[in-house]
Amino acid sequence: MSSIIIRDVIAVEDKDKLEPLLGYFKKGLTHIGVVTSLVKGDDKHDYTKRVIGIVTLEDIIEEIIQEEIEDEYELLDEKN
Repeated sequence: MSSIIIRDVIAVEDKDKLEPLLGYFKKGLTHIGVVTSLVKGDDKHDYTKRVIGIVTLEDIIEEIIQEEIEDEYELLDEKN
């Protein structure tokens, strides 16, 4: 039997700043967030949260250093 580590995934609003999210990721609780957005419904007071993407610790680091991080798996994929 293999062991699988399951961590929590947090919800992040599309308007949230990256700095607090980076602090949360640095605590080691999770390294991925589900990005949501409020979408207006038919009624002017009716809003729905929709998932519009994901954000990872790697995404934030790439944004800070303004360069894409290539890991060994990406390098292997490019060769094939």
